[in-house]
Amino acid sequence: MCFTGLHAALKACSYCHEPHLNPSGRPHKRFIYIPLIPCLIVMVRSTLAATQMKYCGFEHTHESGKISDVFDGTYYAKLI
Repeated sequence: MCFTGLHAALKACSYCHEPHLNPSGRPHKRFIYIPLIPCLIVMVRSTLAATQMKYCGFEHTHESGKISDVFDGTYYAKLI
């Protein structure tokens, strides 16, 4: 549970009833937010990272009767 917003004033977790703070007065765990959009922008601007993120299935060749990739399934074959 995240003790922010509507839950900021709570003293204990509403799910497991554990106290928000440990005996030393600090939160048990902390989550550090890393904004997704700036990370994606940096990755796409990098030629190396953009190349590494390309789907490797473009080099994939389908063998009839064998499923070795997500796109080898019968449902996907019906879609194309």
